Amino acid sequence: MRLLRLCTLAIAGAALAACSDTITDTPIGGPAFEARLAPVTPLRTPELTARTWSRTVDGGPVVDSITGVVSFAKPLDGRARYRFYVVNGIDASALPVAHVQIIERTDSTLDANGSVQTSVATQNRGLRDYYSGGNYATRLRYRVTFSPTDSVQQAGAWLVVTIQADSTLPAYTAATPKPLWVRFRDQRGTATRSDDSVLVADTLRGSFGTFRTPLRQEVFAARGSGRATFWDIDSTSGQRPILSLDASDLPRPPLGYFWQPYLVDARTGVTTPVGLLRNATGASLFNADTVGADSVIAVARATYAPAAAARPIREFTALSLRLEPKTASFGLEAPVIVPGITSALSATIPAPLTSQRPGDGTLRVLVRRGVQAGTPEPNVGIAVLGAGADFNTFLASRNTDASGTASFTGIPAGRVRVVIIAPAGRTVVPPSEQTVTVPSGSDVTVTFVVN
Repeated sequence: MRLLRLCTLAIAGAALAACSDTITDTPIGGPAFEARLAPVTPLRTPELTARTWSRTVDGGPVVDSITGVVSFAKPLDGRARYRFYVVNGIDASALPVAHVQIIERTDSTLDANGSVQTSVATQNRGLRDYYSGGNYATRLRYRVTFSPTDSVQQAGAWLVVTIQADSTLPAYTAATPKPLWVRFRDQRGTATRSDDSVLVADTLRGSFGTFRTPLRQEVFAARGSGRATFWDIDSTSGQRPILSLDASDLPRPPLGYFWQPYLVDARTGVTTPVGLLRNATGASLFNADTVGADSVIAVARATYAPAAAARPIREFTALSLRLEPKTASFGLEAPVIVPGITSALSATIPAPLTSQRPGDGTLRVLVRRGVQAGTPEPNVGIAVLGAGADFNTFLASRNTDASGTASFTGIPAGRVRVVIIAPAGRTVVPPSEQTVTVPSGSDVTVTFVVN
């Protein structure tokens, strides 16, 4: 045991004013630094909204259709897909329903003057049974049309989004994950349709968690606390920094989900997974959504020692604990790691580590015109983006000067994406985007050609 002077860091990079003397075990060796794990505010989860379109026939409400939006539904792998069901609030019977699927994608681009512009592109995919999900910039606008003669649909009270692990063998059982739901009809506790009331509002906001029955739903709410400990091991020994994560009172994942810790670099969007969570006995918590009846996980632990070729811990900005669908690429083997949207706990990497990260570099972009690429092209928009998949982080943009050059200083060392926007009357000779590595404390040059 040794006495260490430790500073606890808060979320979003703000440091608490006071440090405390803490007795800390250091069996690994080297100085130890701690960071507090705290709930993320505001909590972001997958979202479902709905609007009901109905009329009255023979004294009872008839639902014509439901329209709405599904957002932040992470892409699923293989045969896994999201599927809509209408559920009866009296007998809990369920019926799958198809939906008109319009994919809406929001992108940020540059105009000819190098200014950032936001555009929305839509794609009508027609009537579909399944939705495969989309990244942060994508959302599903859906329309479910009800048959006026289908008694199951007309008796429905809930619209539920399920995760089908195998869309070729769809099922609606107690074991089927049902992470999103919205109630659109009040059946007044009777099977008589004439006393029903359809919930009418511009926007009915759904819930995220586990829909078990019309009488039992578990809405996800973030909670928990803990710490991350970082050992800054002497690099001359050939060892690299190691971290351990200890959390308590973590909410049980929704059915079909599990907890996955990530190291995140908010500057560039680069992420890397940090093992799997385990309980106090060392058993995996991958199936904590189905094993046990407790609403919280009392103890959750993980350790991480990066391989020699991996990016060092000091080059990240935060440790983030996120929910992942079991049927999605969560990162342990995926070549491109895109974490889920729901980060419940987070900790800032301690400053004594991040102060050791490589210094920023300079990126110089040259734009030339003509077959020989010898004439400078001024006033061409250039954008620099992080190369990571998490945030698609925008770093900087500007136009080339009279010499056809755009210089960017203070760019984080590592891989970045460089994008050129063709000026009016010109076309870009491919490629129009290049990925380059910015060296620490030095510069790199990228050249584009226009005609």
